[in-house]
Amino acid sequence: MPTKTSKGTSPPPNRRAASAAPSTKLAKRAKKIGRPSKFGTVDMALVQKLAEYGHDDKFMATCCGVSEVTWNAWKKGHPEFLKSLKDWKDVADNEVVKALFERAKGCSCIEERFVMQNGKPKVVRATKYYPPDPTSMIFWLKNRRAAEWRDKQELQHSGGLSVHVSITADKPPEAPGAAEDNTIIDVTEVRRANLPTSLQADRLLEGPHDGDEGP
Repeated sequence: MPTKTSKGTSPPPNRRAASAAPSTKLAKRAKKIGRPSKFGTVDMALVQKLAEYGHDDKFMATCCGVSEVTWNAWKKGHPEFLKSLKDWKDVADNEVVKALFERAKGCSCIEERFVMQNGKPKVVRATKYYPPDPTSMIFWLKNRRAAEWRDKQELQHSGGLSVHVSITADKPPEAPGAAEDNTIIDVTEVRRANLPTSLQADRLLEGPHDGDEGP
């Protein structure tokens, strides 16, 4: 039988290279499919203004064109962004604290209103004084000095508790002019017996029975 020479034969295919080729294609395809992050395109100056004006995360995320879930993911993945958000929000909180303090102790402010003068609108400025507001005072003191101004409900009980019960049985007089028969049973006498309370009262009302010993 004729034998084949090495000249006409081709080298065996590289199986490793063939198996690695599809994974490389999938990786490249995955990179093309995945959406690029919008974090690098966010206008941080706009975010700063929104936070300093007191807007929440949901509103700021909507202004930036992303969902609140993506916004929270940015805060977790970018610590510097999270710190900046807290600093910007503190600016709004400090403004509220200042306004609350001024309202609690009383303040004056300039108000503007429009009036018609000679058929033309004119701006009139006037200083208006606002007296101290008790509601703002209470809110401030409850948060700043909670130990002294919080609403406390304390119940203190010391010593014993004594209860005196009297049972009075009234019977109609047998004859005109006869005195009424009123029997007063003290609760201490009821407690000495071993019968239920209702039976004790009936027994004491009936009087001594045969075999009962006197006190």
